[in-house]
Amino acid sequence: MTTRTDQTAMLACGAVLHHTRVALSAMGWDCHVLRTPQPDGQVASVHPRWELDPFSCEVASAAAISLRRADPRPYLDDEVPDSALTWLLHAARAENCELELVARHRGVLLRMLGHDWLSTGEAVSAVLLASTVWGLASEPLLHEGEVLVRVGWQSPNAEPLPPSAR
Repeated sequence: MTTRTDQTAMLACGAVLHHTRVALSAMGWDCHVLRTPQPDGQVASVHPRWELDPFSCEVASAAAISLRRADPRPYLDDEVPDSALTWLLHAARAENCELELVARHRGVLLRMLGHDWLSTGEAVSAVLLASTVWGLASEPLLHEGEVLVRVGWQSPNAEPLPPSAR
């Protein structure tokens, strides 16, 4: 069992911020985000702008928000294709974060390399949603101050995971 810390709270805020941007984009809204911590605890503010551009809408990622679940179960031995890893790398880079491959065993273990906890949380969200779009199972992990994401194939016969509180 883990205890929430300022780091995990900022990661969660980053993930919510990314989900908000993706959902707005899927509905045709662009948004400007101010990432300026305030004394009242506010870490960012979102300012939507109507700019319908069908090529920038993130419809697939927005649909993945309600489907994504953290999956702690063992993954299959099937290899995650390089094309999927490239997609995940681009998702992280779009959020100003890098991915580093840590291990390949029953999926992959990826290390997130970001500049701050909020943007790293946004990148974690982007990688998890991209994994879901690919049909991959995923699980974010915070281990000794490092942000890791475990990604792999789940058994086609696996029971669906229940929705988590969001």
